[in-house]
Amino acid sequence: MGMKGTNDAEEKRDPMASIWQRVTAYLRSPQGRELTEQVMRAARDPKNQQRAKEVVRRLRKR
Repeated sequence: MGMKGTNDAEEKRDPMASIWQRVTAYLRSPQGRELTEQVMRAARDPKNQQRAKEVVRRLRKR
């Protein structure tokens, strides 16, 4: 049985569409909006920005 608003036949045809619909539904939920806000706050933190730059630098070095 699919999530509310999804079609089981549609899920069988394209499982990735089903996953994307579930992710989208979660991000629109109160919990998803709170998680999005937490991620945005973390992304604005200069320490986290520096960590991300360091990870990218290491990955490019390979």
